[in-house]
Amino acid sequence: MNNYKFWEKYLSDLRVKLNDLLKEKDIFYIDLHMHSNNSSDSNYSLEEILECTKNLDIISVTDHDSLDFYDELYNYLKEHKIDKPLIIPGIEFTISDKVYFSQCHILEYFINPKDKDVVKNVKTNKEASYKRTKEQFKRLKYNKGFMYYVNKYNIKISYLEYINSINELPDYASLFEYLMHKLNEYNVSAKDVLDKCEYYYLMDDYVDRNKTIKDRFNYLKEKYKDNNDLYNPRLLSSVVALRGVDDDMYPNYSKIGSLSVNHYGQITMDELNNKYPLVFAHPNKDKMDYVESKIKLFSGIESNTTNKNEDITRIRKIVKDNDLFITIGSDSHKPNMYLDIEKYKMSKKELEKICKKN
Repeated sequence: MNNYKFWEKYLSDLRVKLNDLLKEKDIFYIDLHMHSNNSSDSNYSLEEILECTKNLDIISVTDHDSLDFYDELYNYLKEHKIDKPLIIPGIEFTISDKVYFSQCHILEYFINPKDKDVVKNVKTNKEASYKRTKEQFKRLKYNKGFMYYVNKYNIKISYLEYINSINELPDYASLFEYLMHKLNEYNVSAKDVLDKCEYYYLMDDYVDRNKTIKDRFNYLKEKYKDNNDLYNPRLLSSVVALRGVDDDMYPNYSKIGSLSVNHYGQITMDELNNKYPLVFAHPNKDKMDYVESKIKLFSGIESNTTNKNEDITRIRKIVKDNDLFITIGSDSHKPNMYLDIEKYKMSKKELEKICKKN
């Protein structure tokens, strides 16, 4: 049965297999941060994951606030045997955090997917994600740049239509795919919305918020200046959900309708269960002081193969000073992440540290 007892046996067998693997060789290829189609921003099926990672030794599927992949894995294991890669059960939690706004991500490994404390954290974040989405649809009416096109073309958008169009938890990725699709029907691009939002946003009379908005738009225009994909949902998200500008941060100011909702009932660091190894995911180099201040909560820090703002030297120092381990993860949401497999190489010594901490 797909219950706590089954997964305890799975984890026990996994530890034996990991110890056997450590005896076989000195170099390993691992990816401990990837997503299945149970995360809104990924299309990987279980079978595709197994095919794409067949040359890796160890993986962990760490969906956003979801354990559904492990129900699928249970059903798969009833009829199939997986010799390679070894799969460490994991999850990526979204944490309510002031420094990272709502984008602080914590990985948890060697979990029992039926553990009541893990399930409780998932339930809290699931309920919170629906709460956030309802708030985002309420805020849209205050976003003059976006609503300019909604009103001009009488575009119909609704919370219920969006929720019924997805098969996973509501998230920024699927929300802005939905909104971009609505705009596409009238040939409105994300760049059109950027220009119109900039016009309205910069009419803001509040100096401190205005400076944040200007800085953000300067960054976006530089980032996307050579990008021809003007119908990119990610660009639309960056414009309409303006990072660092949450209307709740300015309760005495007029609303500008940013869909960046930082605190919506998701779990905090203090509420996160610590029964299994916790790892700080893809920390940015400008946040390393903060990561170090919280380091007692963690068993490791991730070195992310797609994080362009990583300070690996600082990560290694913190890990060494605090007797932690480093993980390697791609944060993969699409196939073909392993063309340069050397990025995923780990020494026997580093893998042993991970195994000892679980």
